[in-house]
Amino acid sequence: MQNRLQKLETIWVSNCSSLEEIFEVRRLNVDEGDASTISQSKKIPSSISQPDQGMQINNIMDFKQSRPGFQNLTELWVIGCRSLRYLLSPSIARDLVRLEGLYIERCEKIEEIVAAAEGEEKEDESILPRLKNLSLQHLSNLGSFSQGKYTFDWPLEYIYITECDKMNNFCSGSLSIPRKVNIRVCDCGENLEQELNNCRKEI
Repeated sequence: MQNRLQKLETIWVSNCSSLEEIFEVRRLNVDEGDASTISQSKKIPSSISQPDQGMQINNIMDFKQSRPGFQNLTELWVIGCRSLRYLLSPSIARDLVRLEGLYIERCEKIEEIVAAAEGEEKEDESILPRLKNLSLQHLSNLGSFSQGKYTFDWPLEYIYITECDKMNNFCSGSLSIPRKVNIRVCDCGENLEQELNNCRKEI
């Protein structure tokens, strides 16, 4: 199945209240016919993103088991997944080399977007190198984008962070964003906006 998912450009996961992890293949009950349908699509079908239609999802896909992964993925939306604590491991995030848009909303338990993992920290390798648009909204437990010592060198055009009360710092690693990026920060930790402004650079 993993080879058939490489054409995906957009994944939308919405209102999956039991979702605890992203990207775990072994618990995704998709038969061969469904997999064939997915391979011809550029979007995850609504039957996968809507568990209230009779499908309970605890996990979606595990890149460690499904590599090669979603190298063509350009947009990832995760909305209303109340049990999710982190979104991506560093190794998964490094595979998303074409991701341009990342949108996370109303995931009350999420603590990190890219989880810190011992032994995976590489300062010289940028994670999500094509990211242009980042939106983090209503994430009351989010402490930072990542607590790992990773490099985030992004060609960002727009970053919007709102109602992330615990987010005082964006990351523990290295962040570099264009000077002309549009930054909007509302109802977050007092240091966050200043940190983002300090990371602007001329390109």
